[in-house]
Amino acid sequence: TTMTCFVAAIDPETCEMTYASASHNPPLLVRKKEGKDSANLSGPKSNRQLFSRSPASLLGLHEQLIVKEEVVQLFAGDRVIIY
Repeated sequence: TTMTCFVAAIDPETCEMTYASASHNPPLLVRKKEGKDSANLSGPKSNRQLFSRSPASLLGLHEQLIVKEEVVQLFAGDRVIIY
């Protein structure tokens, strides 16, 4: 049996999100647009970006798995969509 995995933790003081993925679909980061109260999911794509795709294997495929941690800076009003 194999599966994907995505794990994240947000530091509330710095708003940095540290994450790791094992072949899970990359989350979508939607940045808040200046002058708007919230991120607009139906607006221009310029405020949206996918996280980098993990080169790690599926869980359960190998006995040992090395997964690289990544860090992204979040700002007030940003949204992270994990699917």
